[in-house]
Amino acid sequence: MAKSGNCVRCGASWVSLWKGPMGNNRRYCTDTCMKAARADRRRPIEQARGWGKEKKKVRSRTTQGRLCKWPHCRVDDKHHIESWNAPYDTCPSCYRQRQRVLCCGRCDGPQYCHPRCSKVYCPSCDSREAEAGEVAVTLVCLATGRERQLVKRKNWKLSDGTRLADVQDDGFAVIDVEPKVWARYRT
Repeated sequence: MAKSGNCVRCGASWVSLWKGPMGNNRRYCTDTCMKAARADRRRPIEQARGWGKEKKKVRSRTTQGRLCKWPHCRVDDKHHIESWNAPYDTCPSCYRQRQRVLCCGRCDGPQYCHPRCSKVYCPSCDSREAEAGEVAVTLVCLATGRERQLVKRKNWKLSDGTRLADVQDDGFAVIDVEPKVWARYRT
């Protein structure tokens, strides 16, 4: 036999086809209403006993002041990377690079493939020198003022689309870039 009634909390009408003690004692339209009513009854008790005053400290995952430990990288989670889902002392891209290629034997850091041959090199231990057709570029981050030395070919395009050959003047070029652009280039 179906039983009908109105919800004690929200007043919505309900029809119960349940048999047994649960169908006869039903007072709420849904489980959500029943849980909300239970929380409403508990709230004054918690306030009287002082349980609700202490709240858990929620850490902001976006900015915790972390800095990548590798000298070739040194990006931080305040200016450069928003989501830091890697171990505490490494940034996510250096961590992923260590998963792709074998680690450096001397410093245990990430290694990168040389653009012209199949060798890998560690930018923290062995900095690459500019060869014929390449230019040594120094990127400067606008937010932090940090500098990063890169070796790129002359046809390398900047973030705004201009080629490096058009920017360079007598072998020297200062390029100010946004923090996210600066963090993109590790070597």
